Amino acid sequence: MLPLKEYSPPTWASSLTVQPTHTLPLAQLPTPLHPWPLSGMEGVSELWIKRDDATGITLSGNKNRKLEFLLADALQKGCDTVITCGGIQSNHCRTTAVAARHAGLDPIVLLRTETPEEDPGFSGNVFLDRLVGADIRLISYEQYHNRHQHMARVAEECRAQGKTPYIIPEGGSNGLGSWGYLAFVEELLAQMKAQDVVFDDLIVACGSGGT
Repeated sequence: MLPLKEYSPPTWASSLTVQPTHTLPLAQLPTPLHPWPLSGMEGVSELWIKRDDATGITLSGNKNRKLEFLLADALQKGCDTVITCGGIQSNHCRTTAVAARHAGLDPIVLLRTETPEEDPGFSGNVFLDRLVGADIRLISYEQYHNRHQHMARVAEECRAQGKTPYIIPEGGSNGLGSWGYLAFVEELLAQMKAQDVVFDDLIVACGSGGT
């Protein structure tokens, strides 16, 4: 099980309501920042790329950054089970399931599918969810509209079994999860200073493999 790491929020974020005190070091940080010599751009712009796809092998890209704060919070609260949701091939759910196992937590994933009555098999991320022993719950598109209520019901089910659940919203997108990107900014600023580079524009590109 990974140990918690103390975290000191930057002074420029001191006014934010949520102030985390620890992270769970899931990602291999800092991710590389280097020039990107793209053909056809010579003499037009100097491009650089920050490789957040290189945060690790078993976990995926920048999704680790949110989970470092969310799972640390789950551990600090004494939780033993993590519940989250996403599409049937959700990268977020797969990453959460793997990260939960790294943290010694049991993952439950609610996966949206057009055919919740059918076994999804072992394709793509579903295979990886199964590989780490995630408890997979299939729900329809209609049910997914009320996903927060469904996750709350699963949490109540866990409590009835003597477990202590922790709910992570779709994509890990909440106030605490957003600290992953505040930490990203601190990391990027430190790299810019170290490499003596200043950017005119910053473009954030995300994959389309699901939440």
